[in-house]
Amino acid sequence: MLVKPGVARQRLDRDPPGGGGPEAGAGAVQPSGSGTGGANHRDAPGRRAPRGALPKRPKRHHGSVTLGAERVGRDGAQIASEVFAQLSGLVGSALRVTVEIDAEIPNGVPENLSRVVTENGRASQFDSQGSEAV
Repeated sequence: MLVKPGVARQRLDRDPPGGGGPEAGAGAVQPSGSGTGGANHRDAPGRRAPRGALPKRPKRHHGSVTLGAERVGRDGAQIASEVFAQLSGLVGSALRVTVEIDAEIPNGVPENLSRVVTENGRASQFDSQGSEAV
């Protein structure tokens, strides 16, 4: 795992170690007899979960970002490695990535370039695409 020092510092400043941050209960194992009543207390019908019960894990993640046209390759690769790869490594995960392109060309697109872009989109298996004279 790669960690950016600046991001790590911000996280440490926000959630000091042992300070009850997100990692304090996410995956921690409570030994039996530790004051939570053990596994029998947690599993007993009609009883509420003990105060030290683990929080529910998120089952879905979503996000959107606008990439600058001049850095779409670099930023897209960074998102693929820092977000997509992390989530796709989880057993049973199913990910969908949607790319949306919105281009405004004040002077219009020459016909030959419009054909090339349309053909490249078709070859890239775009679900939909189009150009319009506004």
